[in-house]
Amino acid sequence: MENENSVIQTEQSLINLDDIMPSIERRAVAHQRFIQIMDKLVNPETDIDNFQGTIRRNINYAKKVFRVIGGRFEYMKDEHGRPLCNRIDYTDDKGKYYVYETYGRYILPNGEVIEQSGMFSSRDKFFGRADGQFKLTEDVDERSVRQASQTECFKKCIFIALGLGDVDEAEMKRYGVKVADAPKQEYGKGTKGGSTDTPDDKKRRDDIKSMCNELFHEGFQRADDQKVTCPEDILQYLTECDYNEKKDGKPTGNKKHFDGWDNFDKITSRALKNVFDIIRSNHDEYLKK
Repeated sequence: MENENSVIQTEQSLINLDDIMPSIERRAVAHQRFIQIMDKLVNPETDIDNFQGTIRRNINYAKKVFRVIGGRFEYMKDEHGRPLCNRIDYTDDKGKYYVYETYGRYILPNGEVIEQSGMFSSRDKFFGRADGQFKLTEDVDERSVRQASQTECFKKCIFIALGLGDVDEAEMKRYGVKVADAPKQEYGKGTKGGSTDTPDDKKRRDDIKSMCNELFHEGFQRADDQKVTCPEDILQYLTECDYNEKKDGKPTGNKKHFDGWDNFDKITSRALKNVFDIIRSNHDEYLKK
């Protein structure tokens, strides 16, 4: 009897699969077309990173995907309306550390819902190590760890919903670059900011992050009504500008456009004061409202 039931269930499964095959084929064709579109939009220098030989799509890629596909992304909230971003403390033989986990959901245009969480640890190589050793938790920038978990949550929701994993060699060839040419993320070796900051620069950078995070949690809205999905979106929006090109310190008469800083740690030391003033002005004005 068990064998007969198994046969009946298998046959029923095949019938059901046959029923949905046209839908599967349409989705496969649509996904392939989506990949072709993204191939034209992706900039390997800014949208993918080389993490010790593993090529990964980064937050810039996720933003592009989100704007192409559309839909709605939101962080899950607690009973007080605050985004669910929980700190979990641990202790092991190497000492104390903590993990931030943020929860979010992506609602695709067809109504499909994908829920995921993103996690980052105070021992992450970007934040929690110096000279190969783990930092004490009090020496780790907690706001950066929390923010990284939010960014990771957004990326996971978008990439999992659209079936996007690490970048393989075939994709790199389509982008016209070799795997070795992808920008490398070096741990503890900043070239534009972050780990090369002076103490004053670090404080200013931390304040910029803090103000953008506060604006994000207060529901900051862009004047053009484009969706704000993370604190970096606010940073980029507020620092986007047109400027007069200079050569050898003299104006050339040409107008240039800057898309804005899209990463707190990439703001150059030279630009930090100007960015700080811009963010502080907008932060104070928005909170007064």
